[in-house]
Amino acid sequence: LHGMRLLVNGSSLGPSQAVFDFLNGQLVFNPPPDESGKYDQGITIGVTAYSTVTGGTVILGGVNTVSGNTRTILASGTKWSITAFVSLPPGSPIPVPTATAVPTPTPVPAATPTPGPTPTPAPTPTITPTPTITPTPQPGSTATPTPAPTATPTPAPTATPAPVTTPSAVHVWTKGSEGSGNGQFHSPVGVAVAPDGSVYVADWKNQQRKSVE
Repeated sequence: LHGMRLLVNGSSLGPSQAVFDFLNGQLVFNPPPDESGKYDQGITIGVTAYSTVTGGTVILGGVNTVSGNTRTILASGTKWSITAFVSLPPGSPIPVPTATAVPTPTPVPAATPTPGPTPTPAPTPTITPTPTITPTPQPGSTATPTPAPTATPTPAPTATPAPVTTPSAVHVWTKGSEGSGNGQFHSPVGVAVAPDGSVYVADWKNQQRKSVE
């Protein structure tokens, strides 16, 4: 069965990748994966760990055996994951990764608009005035215009506000007390009146329906 991929700190080895770099350390694989980035089943893979910090110790997880700074893995399944990190000696400064400078983008020159042809204004047409016809007055009496009657506005009736009825509550009587005995209630939740005038109370906490005399 062919097709086991080897992952280091979550990243899969690439085709024929023999060296894997991580923070403050490096791993060398013997043999490296094939051209497809995989290992055959049952092959023993040697993993040699190096610390790039003086006095640092490489700690590996997910390996089968340990011998010095070399570990081995027996390829099986379709995927195998190992972890690797470097334990720094006391007092060692923690290296800060160098920031990669971001190149300044080159400004793109603005396109110069090409002037179009100047439109030729259309001539304004000359308007010939229409002669005004003066009516000839007819002989006879001059008609006197009758004035139109002035409409008297009808006043709108003033709305009378409806009286507001203020509800009032009347205390009729008090019956019973809090408890679980006769004539006592514990969290009453409803009251009903029968046709004969009997009053019934639903007592929730006591799980009863009681008649009030």
